[in-house]
Amino acid sequence: MSGLATWIFTLCLGYYSICALQWYSYKIERVLFNYAKPKWHLYYALLPFLVFNLALMLSNALGLLLGFIYIGLLVRWQMQIKSRLVITERVTRYFLILAVVAALCLMGFKKWYFLAPASIVAVVLSFYLSLLIERELCKKYEKQAIEKLKTMKDLKIVLITASYGKTSIKNYLQSMLESVYKVQASPRSVNTAAGLLQDINENLNEKTQIYIAEAGARAKGDILEIVKILNPQFVIIGQIGNAHLEYFKNLENTRATKLEALKSTRLKKIIAHSSTGLSNNENTIIYDELFTLISSGLDGLKFTLKIANESLELNAPNILGSFNASNLTAAALMANELGLSSQIISQSISTLKNPQHRLSRINVGGKIIIDDGFNGNFEGMSASYELVRGFDGRKVLVTPGIIEGAKDDNIKLAALINEIFDLVIITGDLNQNELKSQLNKPEIITLKNKSDLEQTLAQNTKSGDLILFSNDAPEYI
Repeated sequence: MSGLATWIFTLCLGYYSICALQWYSYKIERVLFNYAKPKWHLYYALLPFLVFNLALMLSNALGLLLGFIYIGLLVRWQMQIKSRLVITERVTRYFLILAVVAALCLMGFKKWYFLAPASIVAVVLSFYLSLLIERELCKKYEKQAIEKLKTMKDLKIVLITASYGKTSIKNYLQSMLESVYKVQASPRSVNTAAGLLQDINENLNEKTQIYIAEAGARAKGDILEIVKILNPQFVIIGQIGNAHLEYFKNLENTRATKLEALKSTRLKKIIAHSSTGLSNNENTIIYDELFTLISSGLDGLKFTLKIANESLELNAPNILGSFNASNLTAAALMANELGLSSQIISQSISTLKNPQHRLSRINVGGKIIIDDGFNGNFEGMSASYELVRGFDGRKVLVTPGIIEGAKDDNIKLAALINEIFDLVIITGDLNQNELKSQLNKPEIITLKNKSDLEQTLAQNTKSGDLILFSNDAPEYI
């Protein structure tokens, strides 16, 4: 019975572990040293391990009971959060390995003081066995994807990377090009080598003329890995800033990693932000020098753009946020390099809509809701706050603050919040103390559980209010 109890406990511990690993791209060092919810490690791993160990010492039956209680604890935890474990093929393989390894590890032990430590060994060993298998499969998928791309001789590939704004640029560029070409783009915010390999192998249509790929990074070499797979002819490097400093340590490391995008062997054109340190030349255009903002408000965006020896006055009535003038400029210049006329670009921009969760406006029950949930950097968040500054009614902010950025970003953000908002609902506990210590003007409500947000908004907002959702960070952050 003790072996069965420990086997059940091991599978539960493996469930928590693989869930955390999935959130952090299966990087064990990030789960150990960069985990934003260390208390979860205490509540759902360390304490259950200690209590289970004690239960086994007292009684096998009690150990079995604790195993089932652990299942219930994890089910309750998963029901309280939206970011639940996604059962992928990789996760399925991990659990199959864990089930076998746990059985083998536990088979030779009968004493309680061996069983519980053996469960930890099984979880760790299973992860590394799984990692070896995934690496071999990845090599297979990479070879398959590269061979597929080689057969598509006329395919043009655009790689987009930046500290922030890359998904918006990708979506804008795709929308512009679709009026002329058959275009595909990496889905949602898929921007890792593994995600792009899957997209190419499973989704890339052989009749596609232009493929737009978003490239993200958490470490040196991440962009280069993607470049070796795609070997793009066109690259957009957007603004480089303080996002992900906990991984890159300083801005120079971030910049060097983003500039790995230039190591493609068939690179023809680069559209780059001035923060890259690059200069205008025959193959490079510094895009943020070519636009001038005219106006930005809740009724859209107007700006001028120098493109192909023309000066265009562009109107984007459905696009909110002054920073999107920069994103639209990068997309427009690349679209022009790929053959679109200024007339088509101008017409396309006039009908573009903001991507979902990026300053999307919704009118509900007399309230104006601005959904900027996918914006998590100071530049973008502060621009969205300035966007609503002139609104005459009551302004409500829902935010966890800035999760990944410079140390003083939340202090600067709080100064803006004091100037603009009447009510702030702080979600999550990561930045609660810091924000509360800096906020003095607005009313403050703190929420530890985001499941209470809907009820909180219903009780504390009314018709005529503007509600801005700013940085909808997942629960594990």
